[in-house]
Amino acid sequence: MKDATLAILIVVGGFVVLFLAVWGIVLASFGMRVATAGLFGAGEARIRTQSADFRLGAYNHFFDLCASIQGNEGQLDALFAEIDLIDTTSRDYGYTIKSITGVQGIRAQSIARYNQDALKWTVGQFRDSDLPYKITAAVPYSPEGGKTECAYQ
Repeated sequence: MKDATLAILIVVGGFVVLFLAVWGIVLASFGMRVATAGLFGAGEARIRTQSADFRLGAYNHFFDLCASIQGNEGQLDALFAEIDLIDTTSRDYGYTIKSITGVQGIRAQSIARYNQDALKWTVGQFRDSDLPYKITAAVPYSPEGGKTECAYQ
């Protein structure tokens, strides 16, 4: 009976030691990852931002934002031209005013996104040199002026 109890204790003790060893390795591995996170995190960020896919995506991102702003300004030009042809008491006049307000808001959001993305070290460094560093424009837009620099590129 003593031999059987001793064998069971040895097996249970072995499992306990094995369990503690595995947890020790897991905790040590986690601790090393935490301790080196700054070094490896910065390196990984640098690798990702310098990859061809990221660079091309960031480069095209600014052209896409400028195209969006140009599209908004073209839409606003058309709406302002249309509003002069509409009777101010008609329902269409109210719809057109609301459309102008909406497009001006979308344009303002696109300009803000362009400016904020231009400041980010991740994507901002890949903006084409022919594009403006920062877009300044009259808000709200008016047909007499206030087009962005993107519209003149």
